Amino acid sequence: MAAIRTTPATSDAPSELATVRKSQARGRRSARKLLDTAAVLFLEKGVDATTVDDIVLQAGTAKGTFYHHYESKGALLDALREQMTDDFAKRIDAALEKCPPDDLPLVLDTWVEAAFEAYLGMDPLHEVVFGRISTRWSAGDEPFLQNLAALLAKGHARGIWHVENPHLTATFIFRGMLGAVDDLLLSGTPPATAFHGIADLARKAIARRP
Repeated sequence: MAAIRTTPATSDAPSELATVRKSQARGRRSARKLLDTAAVLFLEKGVDATTVDDIVLQAGTAKGTFYHHYESKGALLDALREQMTDDFAKRIDAALEKCPPDDLPLVLDTWVEAAFEAYLGMDPLHEVVFGRISTRWSAGDEPFLQNLAALLAKGHARGIWHVENPHLTATFIFRGMLGAVDDLLLSGTPPATAFHGIADLARKAIARRP
C-alpha cells in the first residue's frame, strides 16, 4: 500500500497580520491627507466657508472615506487641533533630548525656547484652528505642561529655584509665553527679537528668594 503524503498545515496568521498593518497604514495616510487638505482650505477660505465636499474634492478621495475617519467637519477640526498640539509637544521633546538631563536650568531654558519656536511655527493656522474655541481653556492635562511642572518640582527639591506650586507656575510660564508672543505678533514686532526677554522672565518667576 503506497504511503500517503501529507502537507504540513501552514498558518495564514503572518500574512493576515501584514495585510492588517498595510490597511492600518493606508488608513493613517488617508486620514492625514484629509487633515492636511483641510488645513490648506481653512487658510484659504476659512472654516465656515469650507465644506466636506471641498475637502474630499481637493484630497481626491471619496466622501465615504471622509466619514470613515471623521464624523463631521467639526470632528476633523478637533483632530487638527490635536495634531497641532502633538506636533508642538514633539518639537519640545526633540529639543530636550539634546539636553543633559541633570542640567535643570539649561533644560528649562530649552523648554521655553522650544515652546516659543513651536508656537511661532503654528502661525497662521493656529489662529484659524484655535481661534474658534473658548478663551478659557487649560493645557493642564497635556504631557508637555506636566513635564514642565515636574521639572520645576525637581529643581525646587534640589534648591535650584523656588516653586511652591509647580503646576500653577508651569501654567504661568506657558500661558505667559503664549500671551507675549501674541502681543508681539499683533503689534507687528518680530517675536524672535524678544525671546531672551521672555526666557529671562521665566527664570525670574522661579528665582530663589533671598
